[in-house]
Amino acid sequence: MAGGWQRTFVKNGAEPLVAGLDGGAGATWEARDRRALVYALGEAALHVHHELDSGFSIGAGARVGALVDPVPRWRINAYASGISQFWGERDTPASVGVQNRVALGRDTALRIDFARTREADRRFNAGSLSLQVYF
Repeated sequence: MAGGWQRTFVKNGAEPLVAGLDGGAGATWEARDRRALVYALGEAALHVHHELDSGFSIGAGARVGALVDPVPRWRINAYASGISQFWGERDTPASVGVQNRVALGRDTALRIDFARTREADRRFNAGSLSLQVYF
C-alpha cells in the first residue's frame, strides 16, 4: 500500500501533482538456485485531482517481474505493469522497466533505473541515477 502525490499526465494535456492511493497483492516464486524471484501482483489505484475527468480515477491492473541477483551485491528488477482506469478519468497507463541496485557497502548503494511509460496517449522514457545511504 502506498499513498502520496505524483506528477501525472492527464487527458486534457495538463501535468498536475495528483494525490493517490495504490495497493496490491500477489505471489512470488523462487528459482531453484535461489538467485531469482518471479512475481505477479494484482493492483488497484485511486487518484484525485480537479484536472482529472470527474475529479478522480479508479482502476485495476497487474504487475509482473523478476528479481535477479546475477552476482553478489547486484540486484536487477525487470518489470511490466499496467492499470485500466475504468471510472472517472479513463486511461490505460503502462510501463516496462529495469531497476539496478549495486551495494557499495553495508549502508550505501548505487541505483540505476530505466523505464518506458505510456500515460494519457503520451509515451516517454525515464532514467535515474541515485546514491542511496541508509542510516
